Amino acid sequence: MFAPVKIDHLITRSTLLAFVLIAAGILARAALAAAPARQPSLPPVDYTIISGNPLSILVANDASYQVLHTAVATPNSPGLVYETSGALADSGVFVRVNSSASSFIIGPDFLNHETSAANLYDPWMPVAQTPVTGSGTQTDPFQVTSVVSHTSGVSMTIQTSYVNGADEFCLDWEICPAGDSTLSTYLAADFYLQAGIPENSLGFFETATGEVGTVNQSSGWAQSLAPLATASHYFAGLASDPNLVDLWDLIGHAGAPGPGFNDSVNASASSDNGAGLQWDLNAAPCANASALWRVNPPGGSPTPADNFIYLPFVQTQ
Repeated sequence: MFAPVKIDHLITRSTLLAFVLIAAGILARAALAAAPARQPSLPPVDYTIISGNPLSILVANDASYQVLHTAVATPNSPGLVYETSGALADSGVFVRVNSSASSFIIGPDFLNHETSAANLYDPWMPVAQTPVTGSGTQTDPFQVTSVVSHTSGVSMTIQTSYVNGADEFCLDWEICPAGDSTLSTYLAADFYLQAGIPENSLGFFETATGEVGTVNQSSGWAQSLAPLATASHYFAGLASDPNLVDLWDLIGHAGAPGPGFNDSVNASASSDNGAGLQWDLNAAPCANASALWRVNPPGGSPTPADNFIYLPFVQTQ
């Protein structure tokens, strides 16, 4: 479905930025002795497709995601996450570990994606990923279970679930550090709302539910993240800007944690918007978080999964 992305075909906003970030990441790693070193000999990033209707979810084995929707008519640009023409995209689950020895941030292996405008993080090491299970019904949803780890001893298991016919899917994840520590975990995405570049999208936040996302008034598309377990902080705003603090900078860079999300929303038109949620957790011995990723196509509200109840994932020890 996706052809390899050649360097001379990269989207303009990311080309220079990606190379600058890669170079900066290499220099930063050399200076940040407190952060764990990049894991050597990482395997290629692969993905499993939950093929549904209207959503198809590309679950990568580095805890990142690409999302497709049947309402997108342009065959050459189907993705709802930047890089929109790629199977691997700028989104996923991140973990900040705070211990007496050090603090560091782990995230998807963006350096080994086809292209990326995100920052670089200490990458998740793929351990295992199941094929798609389930029949796609409310009582038996499509599901993929992914296990990733890090050289520090942190491990994470994610269950990605989808009820066919819905405009949303669920992520439940459990994080187990190697020793006593506090954790922050993030779910974040550089949304693409089918409006070309610049997108000029707006951020929004729903106080009653904690849902955060972006909407494009010209295309009619919106995407959001809705916490099932109450989130500590949120952000909706710039997703990739080399001159301003953006979504990825708040999470961190090159293994070093950022300040975290600041409970702000960019309600003015921005060329490139994304959104994220943050949970601050105590790991004893493990910690959980869960959220819905919602897609709102033009012309109405997203179709929910009706009576299906997403239950927080608990790993079998």
